[in-house]
Amino acid sequence: MRCSLIALLTAQVLYMGLPATAQDKPLTEFPYTPGLDTSALDTTANPCEDFYQYSCGGWMQNNPIPADQSNWSVYGKLYQDNQRFLWGILETLSHNGKEWPPPTQQQHWRLLCRVHG
Repeated sequence: MRCSLIALLTAQVLYMGLPATAQDKPLTEFPYTPGLDTSALDTTANPCEDFYQYSCGGWMQNNPIPADQSNWSVYGKLYQDNQRFLWGILETLSHNGKEWPPPTQQQHWRLLCRVHG
């Protein structure tokens, strides 16, 4: 079961693709962002004149659009953070020093039935 979970997570990460920049690395902890992030505010903007700039200007400045994206939002960032967190889980599991036992004949046939059945 654990092996199939790791295979599924690996396939998910590989299929969805991760940006291949030098700064990308697997995350071991999910980067929590609170519901009200005061660093996302642009306090230099006047909220009576441009409320959007006031409420989102800090986030836009701290999270520029990546070169491989046509747009960027909190949902795109959340997706990327989730992918990097899954990558970190896979890295941790693959480097924990334990060898996986070879599958039994029964496990092999179950896997074949799931794949081809």
